[in-house]
Amino acid sequence: MVTRLFGFLSILAVLAASGYAYLGHERLGGLNPIGKATEAEAGAERASAKYTLAIVAGQLDQVHVVTGTYADTLDFDHSFVRLVRADAYSYCLEYKKTQETYFMAGPRGTVALGSC
Repeated sequence: MVTRLFGFLSILAVLAASGYAYLGHERLGGLNPIGKATEAEAGAERASAKYTLAIVAGQLDQVHVVTGTYADTLDFDHSFVRLVRADAYSYCLEYKKTQETYFMAGPRGTVALGSC
């Protein structure tokens, strides 16, 4: 009888410890849905920057083929993108929608976090 009671209490203790370990992250704030939403928003912002800068870079490349320079060739008014610098051989675009700024130094550059 004592053996059965001891076995039952042992199983109950193991279940309680595993339940505590499983729910421990939630109790201590380890599961942060706001942090996950912020990561998702940052990923969406990065994807938007890549897409928008790729379109503007494509337009700059098309104009460069015709004029032979990037300087003073593209006059656009976009609230998120600005042409920081452009000369005969290269350019730098910046994208800023929220707190983060992304840039692309071209031609054939990649989008990165930061400024020109």
